[in-house]
Amino acid sequence: MKLLSDRGSGSPLALVCALMCDEELFAGQADRLARRRRVMIFQSEGEDSIRDAASELLAMLGSLGLRRFDLGGLSMGAAIAMAGAARCPSAVKRLVLMGARHGADTQEGRVARQEMIHRLEEGRLEEVMDGFLPRMLSPQSMEDMGDTVRHMFRRLGAGLFVRQLRMLLTREDMAETLRAFEGRALVLCGAQDQLTPPDLHMAMAGLMEAAQLVVVPGNCGHLVSLESPRAVADALEDFLGAS
Repeated sequence: MKLLSDRGSGSPLALVCALMCDEELFAGQADRLARRRRVMIFQSEGEDSIRDAASELLAMLGSLGLRRFDLGGLSMGAAIAMAGAARCPSAVKRLVLMGARHGADTQEGRVARQEMIHRLEEGRLEEVMDGFLPRMLSPQSMEDMGDTVRHMFRRLGAGLFVRQLRMLLTREDMAETLRAFEGRALVLCGAQDQLTPPDLHMAMAGLMEAAQLVVVPGNCGHLVSLESPRAVADALEDFLGAS
């Protein structure tokens, strides 16, 4: 686990990046949120399991002297945030789950991940991106920022891609964790999210007693914070408030 950026002061918020994303994923929210709170952006380095990634994240936050904090992420980052809430629920004040999935991978999903790993190990990164990016972005976003996301994938490299995909093979069902979570939660997605569609987020929000569901309208897919930065910043600010 790597701390990519740490800005602002006050009530701490830790956000974990999605698969093959860096701090650019939250560029449209971090500075604005940091006016009122401490905002830390983390990136998984492809730990042995999602549980291990969550444990490393909690240990890093503890080493910064933080015992209670808001915790969230997008996609893979949300999976790590949920695992963190499972491991140490008393430390997590509020959860922010964006482009998230609370269930374990299906067998079909596991086979697809393993096939991606195989192609990446054969040096076929461009081919993998050709198939994967149109599922991460809405059609309009693919036109507007497909090259930006492609550059981010290239910058991070196939090695990290493989490690993160292997980690995602350890995804566990988090339904009971969400049912047991006693804090408030923001569950947010794009209206055109193909990977984790709005009905999945509605079901996830329904598991928690104090969850707020936000579906960002318009041409917004899975990478919601990148595709609709202002709308996501607004939602986060409304949810987190001044505290």
